[in-house]
Amino acid sequence: MSAFRLGSFEILHKAASGGMGDIWRGVHAVQDVPVAIKVLRQSGMRQHDFALVFRREVQAVAQLDHPGIITLFDIGEVSDATAAASGGALDAHSPYLVMEYLERGSLESLTYPLPWARTREILMAVLDGLAHAHARGITHRDLKPANILLADPSTGSPIRLTDFGIAFPYREGRSTEAEGTVSGTPTYMAPEQFMGAWRDFGPRTDLYALGCIAFELASGRIPFRQLDLVHLGMAHLEEPPPALQCPPDYPADFAAWVMRLLEKAPADRYRCCADAAGALTQLVPSASAPSRSPVVSWVLPADGAAGRSNGGMRRVVDDVRTCGRAQQAGTRRVGGAGRGWQEPPGGVAVPAHARAGPGGTSLGQARPVGWRGVGAEPHGGRGLVVSRYRRG
Repeated sequence: MSAFRLGSFEILHKAASGGMGDIWRGVHAVQDVPVAIKVLRQSGMRQHDFALVFRREVQAVAQLDHPGIITLFDIGEVSDATAAASGGALDAHSPYLVMEYLERGSLESLTYPLPWARTREILMAVLDGLAHAHARGITHRDLKPANILLADPSTGSPIRLTDFGIAFPYREGRSTEAEGTVSGTPTYMAPEQFMGAWRDFGPRTDLYALGCIAFELASGRIPFRQLDLVHLGMAHLEEPPPALQCPPDYPADFAAWVMRLLEKAPADRYRCCADAAGALTQLVPSASAPSRSPVVSWVLPADGAAGRSNGGMRRVVDDVRTCGRAQQAGTRRVGGAGRGWQEPPGGVAVPAHARAGPGGTSLGQARPVGWRGVGAEPHGGRGLVVSRYRRG
């Protein structure tokens, strides 16, 4: 079939077919910009649900302007002349929409599990795009790998969210669907979608789907794999997700992050994309965490010049927390009672009043570049050994 025109665009060939229409590859006739053109077939037009889905997608995407969401260039209706020029490939009066074309495929084209850096990049980008939609009152409701297209990161985002055909305006407080209507892709649907509980639809609904996707990116499998729809729905509604086995380069707490997304009750998930993204940025991959080795150590007497006789170890740790206010929440204990404390990456210097033994040298005077934290442990009956660590 030879190329033909559709409005300002030249149709090149059919790229894919779906239940309600076809996707065509095209190019802008003047600017030579590659595009993807979704055209609803007349058979789909005769079905009210398909026409509604098409209108929803146009309305939703038209409200959104974000590098992580597919760009809508044009909408229209196939003319009689275009239908004739297509040789019957297009039906006259069928609606169409023109979107940016991405040639890298979708997330489902990748081989899982992905390396941690790639998984994190994708999840952060999806959260960013979803946050934009949620801020405008739009819940996607059909988030899945096939609807996350891969893009050149230099365009502003490594992904594009697409297919907003069943997007839900959750802020309107009403639904055009019959009570109990189930919409979405079962493998990635939240429990409230299986129940048709539209009053519970919102950002947390999409975050549940993202949890399913994150589980798959990290393990190569989906959390629930029941063969029939009834058992799959019951699994999403009642069964706890299986343990998530991640590659060694993933953070130890990534599984807990995913499980928070997969909570059955919407209120138990992260409240919004910003909360989920904030928690994700705090995860540090164990395999790539900077090694630490004590470079210089001093003995801090339990009742020495610093006057810290009460609670030796605890006193030093409290002082460290005071000095590193930005890291207070991240201070963690390593080992059992009395067995070493250390700050996370980006730690703080030993407090200036903490002094060594006979020489009385202040441990807080020198703060050379590269020092990343402190540690302390008992030193026989003499007090505490305080060590400064460097990233290594």
